[in-house]
Amino acid sequence: MLKIDGSLLEGGGQIIRSAIALSAISGTPVEIYRIREKRTKPGLAHQHCAAVSAVAGACKGEATGNFPGSHRLIFFPGNIVRQDLSLDVGTAGSIPLVIQAWLPVALESGGSLSISGGT
Repeated sequence: MLKIDGSLLEGGGQIIRSAIALSAISGTPVEIYRIREKRTKPGLAHQHCAAVSAVAGACKGEATGNFPGSHRLIFFPGNIVRQDLSLDVGTAGSIPLVIQAWLPVALESGGSLSISGGT
């Protein structure tokens, strides 16, 4: 399992989105800890959870700690399959950033993503 310190450099959500997408594509489980530790509101935000859920849905993966405020996330990817998914960001989180995590995985086998909420 690959372990990533989520507070490194600017310690933002890009670490989460990239790590989860690359985990799904490579088939390598990943643990991200100290998520967004240096931020005013540390831990996962709703849009990060939506991005993890989108990637998990596209690869039949499983995530532990995928909830708002979580400082630790463990992701076990499965096999990438064509999926038509629907997600609700739940807040005004960024829809394009959710797509940024999902799209590289979906390019492997296709599928669609319908997102409600967010901006």
